[in-house]
Amino acid sequence: MVRDPRGVYFSFKKKNLITPTKNIWSLVAYWNKVNFLASLARLRLGDKKVLQVRYEDLISNTDKTIDKIAVFIKEDLSDVKIKLRDEVVMERCHLASGNRLRIQKIPLKLQPDFEWMKRLKLHEQIIITTHCLPLMIAYKYI
Repeated sequence: MVRDPRGVYFSFKKKNLITPTKNIWSLVAYWNKVNFLASLARLRLGDKKVLQVRYEDLISNTDKTIDKIAVFIKEDLSDVKIKLRDEVVMERCHLASGNRLRIQKIPLKLQPDFEWMKRLKLHEQIIITTHCLPLMIAYKYI
Protein backbone atom coordinates (compact mmCIF):
# COMPACT_ATOMS: atom_id res chain seq x y z
CA MET A 1 0.00 0.00 0.00
CA VAL A 2 1.22 3.46 -0.85
CA ARG A 3 0.10 6.83 0.48
CA ASP A 4 0.81 10.32 -0.83
CA PRO A 5 4.04 11.38 0.94
CA ARG A 6 2.53 14.75 1.85
CA GLY A 7 -0.24 12.93 3.73
CA VAL A 8 2.31 10.64 5.37
CA TYR A 9 4.36 13.62 6.54
CA PHE A 10 1.32 15.42 7.89
CA SER A 11 0.30 12.26 9.75
CA PHE A 12 3.77 12.04 11.32
CA LYS A 13 3.49 15.69 12.38
CA LYS A 14 0.33 15.15 14.41
CA LYS A 15 0.74 15.46 18.15
CA ASN A 16 0.06 12.87 20.88
CA LEU A 17 1.08 9.88 18.82
CA ILE A 18 3.30 7.14 20.11
CA THR A 19 6.13 7.23 17.59
CA PRO A 20 8.24 10.38 17.48
CA THR A 21 7.51 12.93 14.80
CA LYS A 22 9.74 12.54 11.79
CA ASN A 23 11.37 15.61 10.31
CA ILE A 24 10.72 16.40 6.68
CA TRP A 25 14.08 15.11 5.42
CA SER A 26 13.83 11.76 7.19
CA LEU A 27 10.29 11.40 5.84
CA VAL A 28 11.46 12.08 2.27
CA ALA A 29 14.26 9.52 2.63
CA TYR A 30 11.97 6.96 4.29
CA TRP A 31 9.12 7.32 1.79
CA ASN A 32 11.45 7.16 -1.22
CA LYS A 33 13.33 4.13 0.12
CA VAL A 34 10.25 2.11 1.06
CA ASN A 35 8.36 2.90 -2.14
CA PHE A 36 11.38 2.48 -4.41
CA LEU A 37 11.96 -1.00 -2.96
CA ALA A 38 8.26 -1.82 -3.30
CA SER A 39 8.38 -0.69 -6.92
CA LEU A 40 11.44 -2.87 -7.56
CA ALA A 41 9.67 -5.85 -6.03
CA ARG A 42 6.63 -5.21 -8.19
CA LEU A 43 8.80 -4.95 -11.32
CA ARG A 44 10.67 -8.12 -10.44
CA LEU A 45 7.65 -10.20 -9.43
CA GLY A 46 5.17 -8.74 -11.90
CA ASP A 47 1.59 -7.59 -11.70
CA LYS A 48 0.31 -11.15 -11.25
CA LYS A 49 2.04 -11.45 -7.86
CA VAL A 50 1.95 -7.88 -6.55
CA LEU A 51 -1.09 -5.62 -6.29
CA GLN A 52 -0.49 -1.94 -5.75
CA VAL A 53 -3.15 -0.30 -3.60
CA ARG A 54 -3.26 3.40 -2.88
CA TYR A 55 -4.33 4.38 0.64
CA GLU A 56 -6.44 7.18 -0.79
CA ASP A 57 -8.36 4.71 -3.00
CA LEU A 58 -8.98 2.37 -0.07
CA ILE A 59 -10.33 5.21 2.05
CA SER A 60 -12.31 7.04 -0.63
CA ASN A 61 -13.69 4.01 -2.46
CA THR A 62 -13.45 1.17 0.03
CA ASP A 63 -15.84 -1.32 -1.60
CA LYS A 64 -14.30 -1.01 -5.06
CA THR A 65 -10.77 -1.32 -3.68
CA ILE A 66 -11.65 -4.35 -1.54
CA ASP A 67 -13.31 -5.93 -4.59
CA LYS A 68 -10.08 -5.36 -6.55
CA ILE A 69 -8.07 -7.03 -3.78
CA ALA A 70 -10.57 -9.91 -3.60
CA VAL A 71 -10.25 -10.60 -7.33
CA PHE A 72 -6.47 -10.41 -7.06
CA ILE A 73 -6.21 -12.91 -4.18
CA LYS A 74 -9.18 -14.97 -5.39
CA GLU A 75 -10.99 -14.75 -2.06
CA ASP A 76 -14.41 -13.53 -0.94
CA LEU A 77 -13.89 -10.41 1.14
CA SER A 78 -17.56 -9.50 1.62
CA ASP A 79 -17.18 -9.77 5.41
CA VAL A 80 -14.20 -7.40 5.30
CA LYS A 81 -16.25 -4.80 3.44
CA ILE A 82 -19.00 -5.04 6.06
CA LYS A 83 -16.52 -4.67 8.92
CA LEU A 84 -14.82 -1.71 7.29
CA ARG A 85 -18.12 0.16 7.02
CA ASP A 86 -18.43 0.12 10.81
CA GLU A 87 -16.07 1.19 13.55
CA VAL A 88 -13.48 -1.47 14.30
CA VAL A 89 -11.75 -1.78 17.68
CA MET A 90 -8.10 -2.49 17.03
CA GLU A 91 -6.20 -4.68 19.47
CA ARG A 92 -2.71 -3.72 20.63
CA CYS A 93 0.03 -5.12 18.45
CA HIS A 94 3.61 -4.37 17.49
CA LEU A 95 4.47 -1.59 15.08
CA ALA A 96 7.30 -2.30 12.67
CA SER A 97 6.13 0.25 10.15
CA GLY A 98 2.84 1.88 9.43
CA ASN A 99 -0.06 3.37 11.29
CA ARG A 100 0.67 4.22 14.92
CA LEU A 101 -3.05 4.03 15.73
CA ARG A 102 -2.87 0.24 15.49
CA ILE A 103 -1.14 0.08 18.86
CA GLN A 104 -3.92 1.98 20.62
CA LYS A 105 -7.12 0.16 21.57
CA ILE A 106 -9.64 2.64 20.19
CA PRO A 107 -12.56 2.42 17.78
CA LEU A 108 -11.48 3.28 14.26
CA LYS A 109 -13.55 4.06 11.23
CA LEU A 110 -12.13 4.39 7.74
CA GLN A 111 -12.64 7.94 6.60
CA PRO A 112 -10.88 10.31 4.24
CA ASP A 113 -8.00 12.23 5.80
CA PHE A 114 -7.04 14.99 3.42
CA GLU A 115 -6.50 17.60 6.11
CA TRP A 116 -2.91 17.92 4.91
CA MET A 117 -4.13 19.56 1.69
CA LYS A 118 -5.30 22.58 3.69
CA ARG A 119 -2.89 22.57 6.62
CA LEU A 120 0.49 21.51 5.22
CA LYS A 121 2.70 24.55 4.72
CA LEU A 122 3.55 25.46 1.13
CA HIS A 123 7.30 25.09 1.66
CA GLU A 124 6.73 21.60 3.13
CA GLN A 125 4.63 20.60 0.11
CA ILE A 126 7.33 21.92 -2.23
CA ILE A 127 10.14 20.06 -0.44
CA ILE A 128 8.25 16.77 -0.37
CA THR A 129 6.96 17.04 -3.93
CA THR A 130 10.31 17.94 -5.47
CA HIS A 131 12.17 15.19 -3.63
CA CYS A 132 9.54 12.47 -4.18
CA LEU A 133 8.46 13.54 -7.67
CA PRO A 134 9.41 10.48 -9.77
CA LEU A 135 7.51 8.03 -7.57
CA MET A 136 4.66 10.47 -7.03
CA ILE A 137 4.22 10.55 -10.80
CA ALA A 138 4.41 6.76 -10.99
CA TYR A 139 1.74 6.43 -8.31
CA LYS A 140 -0.41 9.11 -10.01
CA TYR A 141 -0.22 11.65 -7.20
CA ILE A 142 0.87 14.29 -9.71
